[in-house]
Amino acid sequence: YFFLRGIKYTDSTSFENAIRSYDQAIRYDSSFALAYAKRAILYTWSYYIGSRDTDKIRKCREDIKMAMKLDPELPEVKIADGFYYYYCLNDYAEALKHFKEASDLEPENWEPFFYMALVHRRFGNWTASQSLMNKVLKYNPNDALVLTNIGLSYDYLRKYDSALVFHNKAIKILPQWESPYINKIETLLRKDGTTSDARYVMNSAIKETGKSFLKLNTIIDIYDRKYREA
Repeated sequence: YFFLRGIKYTDSTSFENAIRSYDQAIRYDSSFALAYAKRAILYTWSYYIGSRDTDKIRKCREDIKMAMKLDPELPEVKIADGFYYYYCLNDYAEALKHFKEASDLEPENWEPFFYMALVHRRFGNWTASQSLMNKVLKYNPNDALVLTNIGLSYDYLRKYDSALVFHNKAIKILPQWESPYINKIETLLRKDGTTSDARYVMNSAIKETGKSFLKLNTIIDIYDRKYREA
């Protein structure tokens, strides 16, 4: 129950709540390898998205070692290792190696494909990245995180109309999550610099998510030369 609740919180990007749920799951079963691996991944996410608490890196490494000891062939352990090298150490080549090992252990699991696609995007290997993203869509066509990341890839390639399609899909699936709105607004601004559509999306995002979007509001004011407001 607590493990599944942790997954639910992860899907809603409430990382600290997810970590607490995995804590409870491990208290009930100290040999639960998958819970250690999932918690390790969350420690890297929490570190990467802004906490910069180096203690989370230490905890991540400890959880990976424990999961490896309990079940060395578990694909999620390899994924956790990939997260550790990607998000904590910025060692993308090493991360790619671990994601590939996870994929070899479970060839029909979409997650390693997705994470390998992110690494290839980081390297600028666009053909490889988009090919892997297409594989992800085959197995997991309705995940907001996947969809808005595909949108980001199209955005980086300046294929703005395609980017907007995927950001819109992500918003439809998870309207309370702020990231697809942010990505869509930035795509609209890059596409033609028109701020009216960007403001409309931002106001919708504020209503749906309850977030302030203060940084984006400032950026749009600068585009409109409303420097005092900015």
